Amino acid sequence: MAMGLTGQQSASASVPHVPSANVINNVRNNPRCEYQARFSPVGDPGKYLAVAGSGGQGTRVLLWSATGGQEQVWCEQFNRDGTSVLHPSYNLSLCLDVQGGPSHFHPGAPLQVWKCNGGTNQAFLRTYPVFHSGIVRWERPWIPDNLCLSNGNYSRGNVVTLAGCGSGRSQQWYARSTDGSDSNGLGEQVAWSDWQHLGQTCYTSPLPFQNCIRDWCTYWSRYVWRANAVQGTGILTGQAPSFADGPTDSHNVPDGRGYATAYHAWDSQPRVGDALVWQDESNDNERGQRIHAEIVVWVDPSNPKSIETIGGAEGHIFGGAWDKIFVRGGNQADHGQSSAPIGGWKGYDWTQGLSNGWKVYEGFVRPINSTTTM
Repeated sequence: MAMGLTGQQSASASVPHVPSANVINNVRNNPRCEYQARFSPVGDPGKYLAVAGSGGQGTRVLLWSATGGQEQVWCEQFNRDGTSVLHPSYNLSLCLDVQGGPSHFHPGAPLQVWKCNGGTNQAFLRTYPVFHSGIVRWERPWIPDNLCLSNGNYSRGNVVTLAGCGSGRSQQWYARSTDGSDSNGLGEQVAWSDWQHLGQTCYTSPLPFQNCIRDWCTYWSRYVWRANAVQGTGILTGQAPSFADGPTDSHNVPDGRGYATAYHAWDSQPRVGDALVWQDESNDNERGQRIHAEIVVWVDPSNPKSIETIGGAEGHIFGGAWDKIFVRGGNQADHGQSSAPIGGWKGYDWTQGLSNGWKVYEGFVRPINSTTTM
């Protein structure tokens, strides 16, 4: 793993041993590795965020040419307040860390890896400065002046530091998923977008006015996918079955023309960014109908049966456009809430359905990335 670097700028280095794919994949089911990716600067996609030297505690974090090694693979662990901790995949007990602790939150402060301690200098907020792109920016939030991870001028060996957040490419990173889904962070971007509109009504949301009808939940889920450049959304309508196996009109009989069927996007297990369709299994006049669509925004890494979802047209206010965009989780699984921390209720068991008789229809619908063959 040694890169022959001490964390200072250097023009020479030995290439580390490249671990096998099996070594990298072994961390996938660890709760400290909810999302696994490499991060490359937009200004030079051929380089990656990497750990220098021996990789132990106190080692600087810098830019380096692609090696395929674990020192360039990062595991993201989500905090309850919406921030994330980034672990180098070769040692999940280490965290990306602002050297010197919270007292050193200032431009130019270098990044290192350090034993995880739950400190604010190890918590970063994933934001999306350029939508439709898979580009992320890592912020150190909630301090007088927000600071962001900066990669300088993209030179190999540059130590990554904090800098005042701006729109420059030196603070923008491509998220390259290593989990085999080729998602490049698409699901995380979809979920982040959904969280930003929590508590809004149809009229205060970005939805077109003409979509603000009694059942606008599917229009909202479609909007969130489209806003994040999910492919193939032209097949989606205002009808929940259009996310599943169709139809795409007002009839409720499956005809194979829905998104999941048309693009082979069904999956038995949830991932962040997936859509799900609720089917009414109660004894009312809607029994058997697929009547509601939502987006998965959180999956418990230690128990994939436990999820949180966000959907529109909920809250039972007037049964129409003044209902809100709510999160469904924990004790609020039947009614939703207009605000909540990510994972704040530890989710609800989707395999059990809801007490109103709704059940998840068939499975989960995976959004298709622009890099995926349709």
